[in-house]
Amino acid sequence: MAADAVPASPSRTGLSEAWWFRLVVRTILALLALWAVYFADRRWGAFQQHYLLNYRMDVWLWLSWIGCSAAAGLLFGLAAWLPFARVGYLWSQLLLAALAALPIAHLWLAFGYLLPRHHEVSGWLAKTWFMDTGPQSALTVLVGVAIPSGFVAKGSEAVGSAG
Repeated sequence: MAADAVPASPSRTGLSEAWWFRLVVRTILALLALWAVYFADRRWGAFQQHYLLNYRMDVWLWLSWIGCSAAAGLLFGLAAWLPFARVGYLWSQLLLAALAALPIAHLWLAFGYLLPRHHEVSGWLAKTWFMDTGPQSALTVLVGVAIPSGFVAKGSEAVGSAG
C-alpha cells in the first residue's frame, strides 16, 4: 500500500514571505534610520551650543548624539539585510563593532569619563583619536551597521565560517 504525500499549497505562505510585507518593513526601518540621523543632528546642535556657551562638554548630550548615530546605522543595517527567515548570529561580527567603538571609548578614557576625576591620563592615552565630529559620527554608524551584519539565515553558508 503506497501513500502519496500531498504537498502544501503554495498559496498558504506566511505573511513574512509576501514581497509587499518585506518592502513595507524595510521602508519603515529605512525611514526610522533617517529619523535617527535627523535626531542625531539635532542632538549634535544642542551639544555644540552647550559647549560654545559653557566651554564644557555635556556628556549626556554627547552620548545622545553618539547613540542616535549608532541607532541609525543599526536600523539601516537591518533594513538592508532583513531576510525574513530563521536567523542565526555570527558573534565574531561584534568584534568589528568593538573595533569601531575603540576610538570612542578611548576618547572617554582620555577625557576622564571612564576613570575617576582625580586619575591623570598620560602618555599615548592622553592623545585623543578622531577628535573631530565627522569621524565620531562615522564610527558610531559603523558600530550600528556592524551589529546586524552578524545575522545570517540558518541553513545558509556563512562567508568565512568553518563548515
